[in-house]
Amino acid sequence: MANHNNKTDSESESEDEGENEQEMKFINPIEVKDHIVQVWERENEILDIVFGNIFPSKEKNFEVRSTGPEIFFIENLIVR
Repeated sequence: MANHNNKTDSESESEDEGENEQEMKFINPIEVKDHIVQVWERENEILDIVFGNIFPSKEKNFEVRSTGPEIFFIENLIVR
């Protein structure tokens, strides 16, 4: 395929990388936590299974216990 804009492939690639870099945005930890909580609210059934603990249950085949999105964050860190 002909390159009609008179740019080499490497120039085009570097421009594409520059565009991707411009799209990047710093997100502070509070925003990250909010995003993960929102995802967990929408997809809690599968995320509880993936990141939770599975125990045998008499009523069902298994029971899932999960701490939710808090598993990814440390609120308090005790240092001695």
